[in-house]
This record gives sequence, C-alpha cells and structure tokens, in this order.
Amino acid sequence: IFNRGVKEREIGIMQNRTPSWLREGICLQVPLRARRDSNSSLLAGWTSLQEANKTDQLIKPTLMLKNINFIPDPTRRQLALHQAFFMVQLLISTYSDKFFKRYSTLMGAFEDMDSESAFRQTCNLDFEKFFAMFKDWVRTTNAWAAIGD
Repeated sequence: IFNRGVKEREIGIMQNRTPSWLREGICLQVPLRARRDSNSSLLAGWTSLQEANKTDQLIKPTLMLKNINFIPDPTRRQLALHQAFFMVQLLISTYSDKFFKRYSTLMGAFEDMDSESAFRQTCNLDFEKFFAMFKDWVRTTNAWAAIGD
C-alpha cells in the first residue's frame, strides 16, 4: 500500500526512492507487533538500540538508504532492522499518521522528488536532524514508551 502511494520505483541497484530504513520500518510495524513474543522482542530491540547509542554505533539514515537486508554482518543488519522499526515508531508517535499521508502525497504527486526533500517538507527535518532527534529519543525514553504499549 505504501509503495503504491509513493509511486515507489528503483533508482539504483537494490535502491528505491524511499530510503530502506523508512520502507522497512513501516513494513515491520505490523509483524513485529503481531508476534506472540512481541513485547520481549521489541524490548530486546530497544535495549540493543540503547546500547548502540551509548557506544555511538547507531547507523546513520544516510547509510541505510539501500536495502538494509543486504548488510553483510548479521548483528549490524539486526540493529538496522530494529533501528528502522523504532525510527518509524518515533515518526508515528510524533506526527501520527499525518507524516505518512503528507510524505506519500508529495512522493506520489512529484515522481522526480527525492525522498529527503519530501521528508524535509513533511516534518521540517532533514535526515541528519531527524537522526539527532532519534538518538536523543533513544537516550531519554523508557522502553515501554518507545514500544508504544
């Protein structure tokens, strides 16, 4: 549904217009919550993000533009998937569904628009500023608030 809304297409080998972290984070919202062990799984993911943040090991969004499922190191790939989930969780908690409606409207209407421009127009942040906000959120937010339970 999201890909149709933004008129998603490949712009390079295994790279779509919308960054992988945003697409993956959206796609992970339902399956990670539907798991029988969703609370413990999300809690473990949040804990790994907090540990990575303390050691400055979170992955910058600009490094997760291409398909994050192809990150060769399984530990880094798992961190990237958790990070994508929680980056989208932050967008949801901050902007509710308004972010996705605005972003998909812009990307769908302007097929030549790059994702960072649409992101900036949608939430007044570029990827770097959003990442700084995300890192602060990871540092200061308790797990249950982040999980959204």
